[in-house]
Amino acid sequence: MSDYRTQITGLLPTADGRIPQWNVPDPLTDGGFVPFDGRTLRGPERHEVLLQAFAADRVPELRQWPDTEEAVETGRRVLGLAAAQLRVRPPESTVEWHFEDAPTGDAVNRLFVDAGLTGIDVRYTPAVVGE
Repeated sequence: MSDYRTQITGLLPTADGRIPQWNVPDPLTDGGFVPFDGRTLRGPERHEVLLQAFAADRVPELRQWPDTEEAVETGRRVLGLAAAQLRVRPPESTVEWHFEDAPTGDAVNRLFVDAGLTGIDVRYTPAVVGE
């Protein structure tokens, strides 16, 4: 997972092997925050993009959506994270979720559509191999 997160976010592992997160304060909690895998600025206007990276093994049960109880529970967690990220993102920023595995990305996109959730750009971004 960390190699894919590094590919998407550009963040390198710390000395203990962890990849840092980008945490946005959550006004609905006392001192809490909502995590993103990273953040970048794009274009000449330096538009903020908040990133989430899903390696192929991160939520594989969603490929069976909604045929298993595990997929339904994972879907609830994914929707909860998505709703929280949309709630705390600055108004001028965008949120992108990148999926190494196209079927999982498709399943999450369907999950968002079924839930009426908009505002997250779901992208299939294959892992770079051989670097």
